Amino acid sequence: MPSRPLKRRRPRRWLRALAYGAAALALLCAGGLGLSYLRKDRVFEAPAPSFMATRDSAVIARGHYLVYGPGHCADCHAAPEAKAVVDGGGGKPGGEAPLTGGYVLRTFLGEMRAPNLTADVATGLGAVPDPLLARFFRTGIDHRGHVGLPIMQYPDLSDADLLAIVSYLRTLPPVTHAVPPSRYNAMGWITKAWFLGPFSRERPAPAGPTAEPSAEWGGYLANSVATCASCHTARNMKTGEFTGPRFAGGLVLRKADDPAQVLISPNLTPDPRTGIITGWSREQFVARFRRGNVRPWSPMPWGPFSRMTDFDLESIYLYLHGLEPVDREDRPPQ
Repeated sequence: MPSRPLKRRRPRRWLRALAYGAAALALLCAGGLGLSYLRKDRVFEAPAPSFMATRDSAVIARGHYLVYGPGHCADCHAAPEAKAVVDGGGGKPGGEAPLTGGYVLRTFLGEMRAPNLTADVATGLGAVPDPLLARFFRTGIDHRGHVGLPIMQYPDLSDADLLAIVSYLRTLPPVTHAVPPSRYNAMGWITKAWFLGPFSRERPAPAGPTAEPSAEWGGYLANSVATCASCHTARNMKTGEFTGPRFAGGLVLRKADDPAQVLISPNLTPDPRTGIITGWSREQFVARFRRGNVRPWSPMPWGPFSRMTDFDLESIYLYLHGLEPVDREDRPPQ
């Protein structure tokens, strides 16, 4: 029998559909990424508070304590070469260093750089009006109208402490130190474009400290000044939103220059089985902070916190021991 001519096989329809779908998906992704890039520097509008720094020496002294102590500003805004001085360690309290910026925090969204906080007009805060600086603390909106990652969240600072911090920053002599802008990767663009926005006040601040250490004052310090919950709570690393009970730990922290070094923030609630400070006395709690950093690396700002007064540390102790206990199975080794 004569052989039949071979027929050329045509691609199956499902292969064509798959190719067209892949092309459409690629175009969609490219378009979405392009739109995210255009939206990453959105401008937000929010009224700036009527706010002016003061030269009152007592207010400035309070600001100095907050900046180099519980507010731990120097932990990021000191020059990188001064980090060892700020960190302290080995029983030595954290030191003071010029707040000229430059520290780089490397995340999976990009590289965040701490800016220069001195009064230099060209490279620092010298050209930023007091009301816009105060607005940044309250909302996260900078003087250009942009918002960044929720690394600095101080919306619940009392008016008195906000005035103290801004007033102290205005006393810093100008130092010319240009810090490159933060650099976001593609995931960072998407996060800035679609997930980040201004934050608002969550809790009222107390009028001031009481005569004796108190849980109320400790709650203000732990939540609004020292921002302990920002690390000791599990979070969505894209949006910054909390995903677990506050102060129950669980946040995975990696060393910036060596991501293989990982720590999990411990549980600070008074759970009898997994709470790290449950069995500590008030004196032991204060003594631990006085020791400073005892690890080769720790994301905890031990140096600044070691400068805190006994009154403030004892108040935080009372607050943490009054929290609802949370049992966590993933307590990290200590």
